[in-house]
Amino acid sequence: MTSVHAIITTFDAPDGMLARAVASVLACSDVERVTVVDDGSNRRVEVERDVRVEVVRQPNAGPSSARNAGLERVRSNWAIMLDDDDELIAAGVAGALDLAQRLGAVGAVVGRVSCDERGRECVREAPAGWAGGALPHPGDAFRPLQLFNASGTVVAKGAIEAGVRYDPGLRIGEDREFVRRLAAMGPVAVASGVAVRAGVRPDGERLTSVRHLIRRATDHMTIMERWIDEESHQHFREGTRWLLNAMSKSGLGREPSYGQLLEIAVDRGWIGPIDRLRLAIRAGRAANTIEGGKS
Repeated sequence: MTSVHAIITTFDAPDGMLARAVASVLACSDVERVTVVDDGSNRRVEVERDVRVEVVRQPNAGPSSARNAGLERVRSNWAIMLDDDDELIAAGVAGALDLAQRLGAVGAVVGRVSCDERGRECVREAPAGWAGGALPHPGDAFRPLQLFNASGTVVAKGAIEAGVRYDPGLRIGEDREFVRRLAAMGPVAVASGVAVRAGVRPDGERLTSVRHLIRRATDHMTIMERWIDEESHQHFREGTRWLLNAMSKSGLGREPSYGQLLEIAVDRGWIGPIDRLRLAIRAGRAANTIEGGKS
């Protein structure tokens, strides 16, 4: 019999959002227990009264630490992760679990339905060549796909017992690195369907916003130093170039992390002299605009 322990991490979730996440999990027939890990919310977390649901509270330490706290409590055959602003889709979860068991996998990743601020939905499924099989290479976890977001990630109990955990020192990109760690233990199933409906927080907070770029660059370099290889080289190249452009546009060209990232890109031959000049001009213009706005 398949048994699943769902882990929902939460921090200051708006009214009703966490309740919808919990309800979606309880609607999955294989789920026998739900652990909600409150990562130091500023208000009391309220969840549905159900014998299958428990709430664990900890001082604020970030999403990785909260997920690890949940993993420590897993006793079922499988665990599935969920963020408080997302919902599970029962049919997709069942399909992912079935595939993982047939492949003898240590985990699974799933497609998702994303919503923008206007409520428009966009289905993000696995690439056709991957769906219904195992992740081709461990390094593919760094391919820029929503497939590797934490919500919906399935983890086998054996992998948890073997010590797979999220890096609590990472705030951005920790979900992809976790899948890479899983893939080092065995095959990771790539579900052909969608198992997560992603929500949109009312505050509009996104990890691509300007205020997150410096931390994003720092964590990107940490992950790249650990895992870059022939399989993931192209993915890290694309990610590095994207970050350099985003930071330049945002006037962050004087930040130490920008300089470090630029040095890595130059050393690896990912950008040439013309690209460097373009980035420098863009960063300078953005910085002048920002400074001019403050005066």
